[in-house]
Amino acid sequence: IISIMKNMTCPTLQSSKARQVFLLRKKKMKKILTYILLLFVTASYAQLQNGFYRVHNYATERYVYVYDNTGKINISTASADMGAIQLWKNHNRTISDPASIIYVEDKGGNMYNLHSQGTSVHEIIGYNVMVYPKGDTYQLYASNGSIGKYLADDETSNVQDGQLGTIAKGDYRKWVATPVNLEDNFFGIKPNFNIDNTYYEPFFADFAFSFANEGMKAYYVSETYKHIAVIKEIKDEIVAANTPVIIECGSDEPSSNKLNLFINKGNKINNNMLKGVYFNNERRPKSKDARTKYDANTMRVLGITSDGKLGFIISKEEYLAANEAYLNVPAGSPEEFELMTEEQLAAYKENEQGQSINSVKTDKPVKGVFSITGLKVADKVDKSLPKGIYIVNGKKIIIK
Repeated sequence: IISIMKNMTCPTLQSSKARQVFLLRKKKMKKILTYILLLFVTASYAQLQNGFYRVHNYATERYVYVYDNTGKINISTASADMGAIQLWKNHNRTISDPASIIYVEDKGGNMYNLHSQGTSVHEIIGYNVMVYPKGDTYQLYASNGSIGKYLADDETSNVQDGQLGTIAKGDYRKWVATPVNLEDNFFGIKPNFNIDNTYYEPFFADFAFSFANEGMKAYYVSETYKHIAVIKEIKDEIVAANTPVIIECGSDEPSSNKLNLFINKGNKINNNMLKGVYFNNERRPKSKDARTKYDANTMRVLGITSDGKLGFIISKEEYLAANEAYLNVPAGSPEEFELMTEEQLAAYKENEQGQSINSVKTDKPVKGVFSITGLKVADKVDKSLPKGIYIVNGKKIIIK
């Protein structure tokens, strides 16, 4: 059209009628060109690219969270069990929750699979979804090839939480997909443990990541020795997906602990003793893998030890937290594991050699009982002391 317009010759002024027809046609072709360009721009904008997103409903502004990996949908009858996918209001709630991170995979022909928390829409309901642009929103259509249903927020009231279904219509079928970024839709770590103004969080997610802020590190546990868990820093720039880690932060604010997210990057760690869980969905206790029951015989969680240090301890919770990394240990292991680096363990073993450690049973007062790291834990040796190694009057003892 552009070429035709450039080569069009205006009739002479002597033929005013011909000139009017010419100008009218040129104006019409210009409108057609503008419309075509607009369609091109709109199609480019609407096309959903592979990448990480947060998704919320246009009508209710509730965000999508994947809290489980089981469910089903019957396209023919419109019956559905999609309790694995919950909808909640408030963007601030999403910031540190991996369940809100959706990886969109283009399967071709408007067909997409949506991944999160080690599972996907296809795994949960048995179908990929067709994604149709609707202005600056999208409609999700689950189909078995012959018939299908639109996915909607079926809770049409203004409550905080909703439910994914196939009943609601209109704007309740519209979804907004916002790419994850480092500005207004970032993912940041919210640490729970503070040791001398350094912050720590056990973490497990199905996306690879690197640190966007300074002062952040990732550790794994390479081995255990007696009551010691040996931590090792991951030196690779990118931590691979599905890697349970301890994250160290310089702040307790997620906005200062941002992550860059990746798919299929990073190196797997073969000697990591940490394990991880994705879900703690208390709304679906009968669902397979919805929750992981805590086992005090073989599990230790990150926490504060009896001597005020960061370590792995016995949990007081019945279930492991969602996206938690925990230490997997043999049955009969110590109740607490002190954290040491490989260098600290080597020094500990060297100091341990040549020292005779004998069991001591006494109720006599002593000047003080100290942990192996030098922290005073009691005034005297008595039955209230947990099992472990202590220093009394300059000598090591073991409480069995």
